Amino acid sequence: MLEVRSDLGGDADHEPAVEEPCEAVAPAGTAGQVGPEAELARAICEAMTAEVEPARILDGALRPVAETLRAAPVSLYLVDVGRGDLVREAECDRGLCSDRPALRTGLGLTGTVLESGNLVASEDPAADPRFDGGIDTADDGAPRPILCGPLSFRGKTLGIFRVFPERPQDAAPGVGEVLAAALSAAVRNVLLYRSLVDTIDEVARARRGGQTGAG
Repeated sequence: MLEVRSDLGGDADHEPAVEEPCEAVAPAGTAGQVGPEAELARAICEAMTAEVEPARILDGALRPVAETLRAAPVSLYLVDVGRGDLVREAECDRGLCSDRPALRTGLGLTGTVLESGNLVASEDPAADPRFDGGIDTADDGAPRPILCGPLSFRGKTLGIFRVFPERPQDAAPGVGEVLAAALSAAVRNVLLYRSLVDTIDEVARARRGGQTGAG
């Protein structure tokens, strides 16, 4: 049984960008493809158009990744400006293994992705000299094939995603590139939703204040 947890909470101070979600999750070259890349792009696009509430958007985005790639865990992290760490926003662990609740920045392959904005796709990450066993593994500490890519918004890297596929061949750059675009779009939709909710709340508070003052 799949288990998806979302730890979304708090406010996000980001300017929303209105875009077509299906365009955002369909990078160049996916049209007409048959394979995991096209399947993942399609499934994540459907989740984004079917859901509005943030936890459900990320739930819908992570489930097809875990199912198609037989991956566990699959997780999203955003930078917590106050703490300076990467904090897990959501994950799908398929009931097998959870990812770490938070990650220190600047360390390991994960830190390289955050700093450079470039994808890491490796069948054997432990063989990479940049590998850090306390950062680049899930919560059980066991090295696995990994896809780790940036979550970007208007040219800025806001966080990273991590996928630990069961089959080493699925830790492929082509799959990672599609996930980077698709999951970035999902996160942008969540930030847009948060911004809209914040704006509505601010307008409501201002109206209540104006009515109180008038009284």
